Amino acid sequence: MAASREEKYLHAGWLFLLARIIYQALARDDTEDEDDWTAHGIDVLEQFPLVQRQWDTVAQFRAQITYKATLSLRDSSSSLEDVCSILLTLHLLESRPLIDVLTIFLAQRARSLQAILSRSTKSAPNGSSSLNGGAFPKSKKAITREVREGLEGVLDAIASTVDVARGVFCDRSHEDPSLLSRVLLFIQSDVPVTDTALPPQLQMSTQHLLYTLPSASHFALLPSNIRSYKPYVDLASAMSSLSSTQVTLRLSEWFSKAVTDLRRVAEGWFAELRTLKDVWAVRSWFNDWLRAKKLEDREGQELAEVIGDISHGQALKILRTALSDLQDGFRDELQHALLQLRDGANEAFVESNPAKFLFQPLAPPSLDVGMGSSLISAFRKYESTLQRQVTSRTPLLHKIVCSLENDAEALQEDAEGKLTENLRAAYVPLAEDCCKSVLASISSNIVKLTSGSDADVRSLAFLSRLTEALHASPFRSYLKCQAENFRGDMSELHEQSVNQWRIFVVSAALTNYQKTCQPLRSQGNSNAQPSWSLMQALLSLSSSVHSIEASANPIRLRSRSIAEITLRHFTASLTNAVTPDRGAQKSDVIHKQ
Repeated sequence: MAASREEKYLHAGWLFLLARIIYQALARDDTEDEDDWTAHGIDVLEQFPLVQRQWDTVAQFRAQITYKATLSLRDSSSSLEDVCSILLTLHLLESRPLIDVLTIFLAQRARSLQAILSRSTKSAPNGSSSLNGGAFPKSKKAITREVREGLEGVLDAIASTVDVARGVFCDRSHEDPSLLSRVLLFIQSDVPVTDTALPPQLQMSTQHLLYTLPSASHFALLPSNIRSYKPYVDLASAMSSLSSTQVTLRLSEWFSKAVTDLRRVAEGWFAELRTLKDVWAVRSWFNDWLRAKKLEDREGQELAEVIGDISHGQALKILRTALSDLQDGFRDELQHALLQLRDGANEAFVESNPAKFLFQPLAPPSLDVGMGSSLISAFRKYESTLQRQVTSRTPLLHKIVCSLENDAEALQEDAEGKLTENLRAAYVPLAEDCCKSVLASISSNIVKLTSGSDADVRSLAFLSRLTEALHASPFRSYLKCQAENFRGDMSELHEQSVNQWRIFVVSAALTNYQKTCQPLRSQGNSNAQPSWSLMQALLSLSSSVHSIEASANPIRLRSRSIAEITLRHFTASLTNAVTPDRGAQKSDVIHKQ
């Protein structure tokens, strides 16, 4: 049928019903009807074999119309009027109760939704794309757009289904029946009903249908009872009526299943988003989408809850990953720096001589770079290097602290204005754990340095300066850690590293003194003046102090000088070694100070 090919399923179904009525009228053994056909020039007995063959051909179209009409229900872009005409076709052509028609509609839309979800899953953003056989990562903007488009396809399908179902089956009020009810009422009316709210394509009648067909004038010869045919519908029966409660229940079940499927797939899509900015961009888009749709409050809340939960989960995952990467990066950078210090690499010399690094000459930017942005950039780099020298940020120390600060600042910028109350409550313990991990990494390395070797002394001096730098670093404020707790713990680590370093330095200086002092005494040197051995020991202490106390840090300014305390300990140890009894008493006094 041409009407079926043009997707005018109601026309096709109505024509089929009309053809069946004509065939039944011709096949019925009724003398009165036969005389009526004869009056119109039709010999029923003579033409019946031809009519039978034609009917056998036409009868096959019923299944085709039903099948194609059912499949067309999967198109979520179909208008309310188109869906209503298709459902009316199934109701009239198949004599299906309206509750079954609703079930068919929802089943087809469920299949359509699964197809959308399946396509979206296969084409979900995976962070890479292929071009000429080579893979390259997609940009964050492209991934965000694909996630948004995937969500939009699914959400539009869900919203369209419930909106169309209500428009077709639900009564707006007792005086304002559903669209399908008004169409059925129009069809059954003996007197033409004027319903300006009823779309023209749904105001169906046999005469109107025949006039739209080619050679419409030929159909004027049909008997009047044929031309006035209309499918019988009992509006009061359960067959052609549907309560709002039934519609609401079926829609609620379908919607809940659709939302469950959405959650399952959307979690995978959101997992591709790498920053809080991307997550919030998709969530903001969803909020705009939701405001533009005509969903019931319960449905809107359910969708908002799903997207909110997924957004929260992915945001928390991003925060947890960023903090974990920050901890791992700090630990790895610290281990790499300590390894270089132990191996005595070139970097070890620079790190062990921060005073020399402080006074290292630095050439100013050359004017050959030209004017404009290049010159400004060169001077900014020069300024940054000077600041590093003034604060004794030696290369390895600067690399560790700068990496930590940059990662923390990037996380702060990404999270700015995006931490909801629930997300903030979940983030704070993670940030505190991150700060504790940084402290633990430093503490564990201090504890390991027990041999007193030159490498251990260099490492302890480096760790003491690292704790100073982190005490003054803004990285803690970037992560929103509690200031007093972190700074207090960092000060304790600083004292621990310095005390450990002091023990090794004093012990080494005293050992060297004792080795050289005995030969000199045997040569009869006078003790009335500082001996050469003592001067060497003091110079060794001075050199060691320079490796740990090269900058003016707030930690140090609020406490006694490392050099002063180290000298006191050396004096006590030396006195104890020379005169054990007096030395022990003096050592007790110094420790009490």
